[in-house]
Amino acid sequence: MLADVQRRPWRDGLGLALVVFIMLLGGILAYHAGVHQHIGIGDGPDAGYDKPYLQGFNADPEMIAGGKIGFRWAFGDATIRLPGLGRSSYLFVMQLAAGRPQPTTSHWQLAGQSLVNVPIQQRPRRYTLLLPQGTDDLHLQMMTPSFHAGSDRRELALAVDWLDVQSVGAPIPALRELGGCALIIGLLYGLLRWWHLPVLPTVLLVSGVALGLAALLVWYRLALTIATSRWLLLIVAAYPLFWLVRWCLVHLAIRLVPRAVGQAHAIAALVVLAWLIRVLALLHPQAITSDAGFHAHNLANLAAGRVIFTEDLPARAGGGKAPYPPGGYITLLPAALLLPPDPLMAVGSALIDSLVIGGLWLLCALVGLTPPAALFAGGLYLFAAPALRSLSIGEMANVWAQALTVPFAVALLGWHNGRVGSVALVAWAAVALLGHFGVFLSLLAFGGIYAIMLVLARERFAPKLIGLLGLAALIAVLLYYLVWTGIILKRIPTGPADTAQLPIGPVRPTIAISIRLIWQQLRGLGDLRDIGLLPALLGLGGLGLLWRRERSLARLEAAWWLAGLLSLAPLLWSFQPLRWQLWLFGAAALCGGVALGTCWKRGLVGRGVSLTLLLLWAARVMPLWVIQIASFRH
Repeated sequence: MLADVQRRPWRDGLGLALVVFIMLLGGILAYHAGVHQHIGIGDGPDAGYDKPYLQGFNADPEMIAGGKIGFRWAFGDATIRLPGLGRSSYLFVMQLAAGRPQPTTSHWQLAGQSLVNVPIQQRPRRYTLLLPQGTDDLHLQMMTPSFHAGSDRRELALAVDWLDVQSVGAPIPALRELGGCALIIGLLYGLLRWWHLPVLPTVLLVSGVALGLAALLVWYRLALTIATSRWLLLIVAAYPLFWLVRWCLVHLAIRLVPRAVGQAHAIAALVVLAWLIRVLALLHPQAITSDAGFHAHNLANLAAGRVIFTEDLPARAGGGKAPYPPGGYITLLPAALLLPPDPLMAVGSALIDSLVIGGLWLLCALVGLTPPAALFAGGLYLFAAPALRSLSIGEMANVWAQALTVPFAVALLGWHNGRVGSVALVAWAAVALLGHFGVFLSLLAFGGIYAIMLVLARERFAPKLIGLLGLAALIAVLLYYLVWTGIILKRIPTGPADTAQLPIGPVRPTIAISIRLIWQQLRGLGDLRDIGLLPALLGLGGLGLLWRRERSLARLEAAWWLAGLLSLAPLLWSFQPLRWQLWLFGAAALCGGVALGTCWKRGLVGRGVSLTLLLLWAARVMPLWVIQIASFRH
């Protein structure tokens, strides 16, 4: 699929001109469609996606009228900036209140020019203005006399609930925004050509991205315009990142599977593409989560030498505290010398999850599977829906821990093939066991089931492997988990009396709930937490093919699947099981890649079927991913 082709400058120039033209034409048409944007400034305690558009507002929303109406305090000099809307007259509606016993007057300016004095009443009311044509950005400044509410020392001025903006007529396109989108398209085109993708597929893919950006300008204009400058920087950063990832994969291949060195270029391209899909969303200004700050704080603590962390679990998970192992933070710690903790959590977490594609490639290469199997496995993992959802809501530790499972599997298979030493296996297994407490249990099940399979297959090295895995588990327990013995024991139900106090009910209804849960998340992609029926069926089919051809990898995959099913056991005492969807998706992607790779070798029809299935999966996930970020609330 990715081939090194002879470059012809005139073809590259023509292709680049074509995709830029499509972007500019699509952007102009999108602006002529007008715009209607609603921003819920005070939509309860989980609101936050409005923050990038506000200056001079209180950090957190508050509630009035018995908790039924949410609002955010504006200070004496507050500004609402909506970038890239285009030049037009706008119907501007805002619900706000004076927030004080007497009415007040607020002086509003548009783009620095005096606009109107607005009398603001005590109770929430809607205020409607027809804003004259200004600049590409809607820049509304509200200057209001401030006051102190009782003992509150903040300089409060207005209580703002929501705003609604609708263009009157077709806006004149924002040239800065169109130029930014054209630069994004040009950089992406150059990146794909650097990855040796032929001109025609590059033009088709980048044209699809251009049409997607034009669609965002129609339906989610602010979600695009607020992020364009960041996206430009991230796509530029993808160029050196590709060089670094390729260098690492080449040297890993030289050590583990020298015959696969030539495939490292294509796999590095998939890794960086996956990183872009993830990081462009995670560093979107609307992607604000309290969990990101939590992880940044833990990373700073680890750098200071503090390694003992706990987390308060939600009620549906049984409540109380649970250990929070530092495996992911240890992985990210060297990069803390280069980036501040907050952006590092997004950039690093996206890269750790994307590198799973490299691990899937190594698993395929270790048993001699053909390149299409690894490429399709990586292609499926590009759109790993459960990982995307966990990243978007700040569940970084789950993503890190599940990602550490893949190199653990590589170490197991490499040790089996004589490519990985015993010390390296024990060391990596111990690090993987420190990724997350829930994944610690899944990894124990994974290693145990794999060892049992080797014993049943009468592999002579099975006892040695059991000893090495036991040593790794002992190291993890002695170095970390032993500290948490009391907390861990409290979380285990000891009898009917304890079970009755848990928020789930009897065992029989729990099993029924579990079966319904599994079916709901396998039959289709209701949201990003689901695996989806297509990867599940492809994964099971690929597992059957592996069992016939490569029994060593098939045993590893079967243990991976069975450990995922065992991860549902916490449903017996909690509404929140381990992240079995995230755990299983890596196994499903690998086996699904085997199935699609086998189909790819069946001639022209087989190639068409393989590409169609991959594109169907991408088309199912990407709109949900875009909506998740564009309408982000957490």
